[in-house]
Amino acid sequence: MPESWRENGMAGEDWFSAFIKRNLELSVRSTKATTLPRATSFNITDMLVFFRQPRKSKRGELVTVDLAVNAIGNSVPPTFIFPCIRFKDHFVRDGPVGCCIGAGNASGWMQEEEFLIYLECFSRK
Repeated sequence: MPESWRENGMAGEDWFSAFIKRNLELSVRSTKATTLPRATSFNITDMLVFFRQPRKSKRGELVTVDLAVNAIGNSVPPTFIFPCIRFKDHFVRDGPVGCCIGAGNASGWMQEEEFLIYLECFSRK
């Protein structure tokens, strides 16, 4: 680790420039202002309506994706957690190259069992 990182408590512009050059698939973007209707529609009432809709509605399915990337760009392929009781291998068949594994539970959120599956995959990579 460069000494400047310790002195400044962060990576410098030279590191960032080199990182972007090594990872051409990334792009730098700036933030955009949120419109007033969008900002005011994010409230507890609308949020509860969204999450209480039946799964077959137009909003689609929520899938949790777990991944890890370190500062030099090394990564572990993602793990997908689907909102289903019985996970099938074909759910991730067309996933990213090296896709680690998939799992499923009723909520679609990572819980203890799925975290252990992810750790096993992480330790193999």
